[in-house]
Amino acid sequence: MKNSGMAPNAKVVFLDLADSSRADKSVVYMPADLRTNFFGAARSRGAYILSVSIGGSSNEYGAEEVTLDRFMWDYDDFLPIYSAGNSGASGYYTITSPGGAKNAMTVGSTLNTRSSFDESFAELDYLPYSGYVKFVVSSPSIA
Repeated sequence: MKNSGMAPNAKVVFLDLADSSRADKSVVYMPADLRTNFFGAARSRGAYILSVSIGGSSNEYGAEEVTLDRFMWDYDDFLPIYSAGNSGASGYYTITSPGGAKNAMTVGSTLNTRSSFDESFAELDYLPYSGYVKFVVSSPSIA
């Protein structure tokens, strides 16, 4: 099996979040029932890792985070990876929804150079709006 790659048996699942019945077809609409029509739809098609590079403007622990955390309680082999958001320049506690879900992995990058960044690119962060401690992964985006 020469040149078969890192994951020769991997499969990719794509979910389309556009809603053709809405006037603005360029906007992404999250399904009302996330458990069935988003997380469950990915999982039922064989996805164990879900990359979700969308986010909201709120940093509160809301309905989407609750749904995700409950889904992950039932399916502990499922790992959603969320983007941290685009508000990091505003300081601490700027991870936007749904990145604050306690069971999801949230990743982001910084505008720091590698030499100015601490040795560790991961840390435990206290999310004051939810009372949870969350593992946050980030890395410098400037070499």
